Amino acid sequence: MGVEIKKADGSIAGPEHEISMVPHTFDTRDASLLQGTVEGFRCPNLDCSIVYVEGTLRGFYTLEPSGHLTPYLKSSQQ
Repeated sequence: MGVEIKKADGSIAGPEHEISMVPHTFDTRDASLLQGTVEGFRCPNLDCSIVYVEGTLRGFYTLEPSGHLTPYLKSSQQ
């Protein structure tokens, strides 16, 4: 799912923009999730769809417009 990128100040940096991600609660519509919301972080660049999810799903994902989370793969991994 990707490696968590911690900055010196303890914040999580996104893999694309390398800036601190901001806390966010995701309202997912993914049927495979038993809960309706997931805690994590998203890029402050609102055009960026890469998010970091905490808990059991821990890692980087792409948040689709439909609300589904897809594991994030760097272009070299696709």
